[in-house]
Amino acid sequence: MNRSTDLSDPAPKSENPKARPITAMTTPSIPFETASTDPSAPLPPAQAAPRVWGLFGTLVWALVLFAVMVAASLIAVAGVDAWYGDRLPMDDPQVFLNHGVMIAATTSAALVPILLTLTLAARWKRRSLADYLALHWPSRRHLAFGLGAALALLAVLDALSWMTGRPLVPQVLIAQIGSARELDALAFFAFGILVAAPIGEEAGFRGFFYRGLAASRLGPVLAVIITALVFASMPFQYDAFVMTQIVAIGLVLGVMRMVSGSTLLTMIMHALYNAAALLQSMWLAGVFGESG
Repeated sequence: MNRSTDLSDPAPKSENPKARPITAMTTPSIPFETASTDPSAPLPPAQAAPRVWGLFGTLVWALVLFAVMVAASLIAVAGVDAWYGDRLPMDDPQVFLNHGVMIAATTSAALVPILLTLTLAARWKRRSLADYLALHWPSRRHLAFGLGAALALLAVLDALSWMTGRPLVPQVLIAQIGSARELDALAFFAFGILVAAPIGEEAGFRGFFYRGLAASRLGPVLAVIITALVFASMPFQYDAFVMTQIVAIGLVLGVMRMVSGSTLLTMIMHALYNAAALLQSMWLAGVFGESG
């Protein structure tokens, strides 16, 4: 899909009417006998409604998507419990739900149901999943700019953490690394963080949710802001400082989605953010040796 078909992008500017031939500004006459008076007749292609879910429809599908994620997570919890049994801290629900294996399992288990649900929503509008979610490769200029913006934001966030005396990564993430490592599931945890989370979350937020909001009366700018706020509200284990950082990341991802018209770009950027956090957490957790 090229940018000309991205209905959430701003419409191209109209041409200068003075430069148009006079004949191009006239409306051709239609013979009276060929004009359809049947109210059930389909509209011409130029007047057909865009094949995008409106604001209400997008919100309804978002609720469906949330329910699917909860169901997949519950199945993952049951599976992890059956597989690991007494090796998990079952006596403390908070520690259990924040265990590295549990985070990897719930994130990975939700990926396929999320994509299937989004495929259903897109096909309902007679569009492919790749077309509706803007899953196409960005231009080299947008790719370079997006990666540069991601690295610059990482540097700013790390600098703010250092200046305020906070750790570079949340302590809960370091604990998740350690717990996954104890069960020899560090590779599984890395898959959930680097693959499942960027694909699933970006498909939902910057793909489907942004598409519907941007095509509505809210417009692209408010769509970027709203998706960033909802995106930051999902992780329940972080404090206000980390949540603010997640909002900033969501805003940068949303802006790049808006200017590039590519959700694949935001998936790559999301994976880069997660890779930086994962490597820092692994170093602090002593995976690469003593962190000092």
